[in-house]
Amino acid sequence: MALFVLWLFCVIELLQRKQEFLQKIVENASHLSSIDQQADIYKTGIWLTIMLLFGLGLVIVLGFWFLNIVVLTYLHLKRCQQQWDVNQIEAEKALLAPHEQSHDPNNKNRLK
Repeated sequence: MALFVLWLFCVIELLQRKQEFLQKIVENASHLSSIDQQADIYKTGIWLTIMLLFGLGLVIVLGFWFLNIVVLTYLHLKRCQQQWDVNQIEAEKALLAPHEQSHDPNNKNRLK
């Protein structure tokens, strides 16, 4: 019975201070809301940083990949050009060799 009376006094006190109590709840809720907004800004900043680092890493990787393709293509074309030069020289020698042999008087294998 004593607990019931104590509880009743608490409820009466609460009802009397209801407006003040509700005002405190609203103030605390708005304070929590501002904390949530700050936390959202912080989370947004973290995600922005992560995405920027990811984007930077992606740019670096793609840049090196593209540079690798350019360098390998350059080296391949340079090697092909050297091989083409060698083949061209050999072809010229092969084309000129029978002609030179036929006019060389000391050549035993010349064409008759």
